[in-house]
Amino acid sequence: MRRLHQEFRRWHTPQALSALTGIMASGPDGSASEARDVLEQWCVDPEVLAGVIDRVVTGENDKPSRAPQFGCGLTPAAVSFLLAPAPDPDRFPHKPKVRLVEYLWSNRDTRALTGLLAAVVSDTTENPARDRVAGFLSSTDHPALHAALETRFDDLVTEAIAQKRGGRHHGRVTVGAPEALRRLWTPQGQPTSFTQILLDNPFLPRQAGHRPEPWRHATRARVLEAAVHNRIDLLLSHQHERGPAEWVQDLLEAAQLGAPPEITARCEQVLRSLDPGEAREALCDIAVREYERHRDYAREIALAAGYTWSGKRRRAVFLFLTEQWARYDELDPDGAELRAFCERDKPLNSTDHRSYCGRIAEIAVRTQRPNPYDADFWNRYTSPTRRPGEARGGGGGGVDTGSHGGSAAAGFAGGGCGGGGGGGCGGGGGGG
Repeated sequence: MRRLHQEFRRWHTPQALSALTGIMASGPDGSASEARDVLEQWCVDPEVLAGVIDRVVTGENDKPSRAPQFGCGLTPAAVSFLLAPAPDPDRFPHKPKVRLVEYLWSNRDTRALTGLLAAVVSDTTENPARDRVAGFLSSTDHPALHAALETRFDDLVTEAIAQKRGGRHHGRVTVGAPEALRRLWTPQGQPTSFTQILLDNPFLPRQAGHRPEPWRHATRARVLEAAVHNRIDLLLSHQHERGPAEWVQDLLEAAQLGAPPEITARCEQVLRSLDPGEAREALCDIAVREYERHRDYAREIALAAGYTWSGKRRRAVFLFLTEQWARYDELDPDGAELRAFCERDKPLNSTDHRSYCGRIAEIAVRTQRPNPYDADFWNRYTSPTRRPGEARGGGGGGVDTGSHGGSAAAGFAGGGCGGGGGGGCGGGGGGG
């Protein structure tokens, strides 16, 4: 240590500075404290101070094996150095007035933040250094640190969502809380040290309008973050950033992620109180789409809240697709709205229209309700796999498309499906 001190005092070599910094950042407590005391003597020079912090927070030094990345071998001496009072606190506006905040203000180098957050999130043991870093992050008003905290939260939520889907982007939601969520809440539902930082920092969550350019668009975790803080006003405002459809997806993800019950309840409360408009329409879309990941949950919400599509015709279709028979029979007793939809619903593209019509036919066959198809329907929308009314595995009968010149819609007003040899609605040999 004395040799390094003398070498740096005489020659100001980067190698000596790196070696001293490496010892302070990851050496034994005694050596780390001694190296810190040596560096304190030279850090009255702003350039030397910046060089030391560069090496501490990025792990860039001449002895990487002895000084790993910041957060992997964090010593109390290194934390004490970084969070020591700034020599000139009036130079910068942010709080607290410590060396690390001054460094960030002067250099705007956010490479340090990954290490800081890794030390807080990954270390679950009793660690005085970690606890002091957590206390610092809980009180800072520096926007770069806020951005890094929210980014880390977003990363953990994204990882938890991927685990919830079984590692597949379009996978079905699995049961139970994903492992990544345990870095945000304990199995007992209590916040971890990292989540407690988000709750304790009075400057979080940030308002969208106050974010720098890279952060002006909300991500999926912003909805959950607003729910964590019980900021329903901020949660609602994210609808305008994400768009209604994406925002509803974010709410459904958050509500099914496995967060503590009170946070899940806040997301459900918002979903159950949507005003008429695009967000409610988006939720109804999800509730009836065949391969939507959150279809069952969205349908449960829609039925409990009494949501339907807007417009009489589309409302009738939604009630039929969700099998709300009392409401459907009251709205469309003669089936005219359903038939008109199946003939052609112009606001929908052909793919969506064909999918909904296929579902309507399947439900009609399964529930023994009239099938609203004319004889020429599948001449307009051919399917390479199956026709409405056919079983998913192929094979069984189907809708009579006119083998006897009749119309499948003719049976609609009559209130039933004709029994035929093929097992479908007006199927096969006998005709309906």
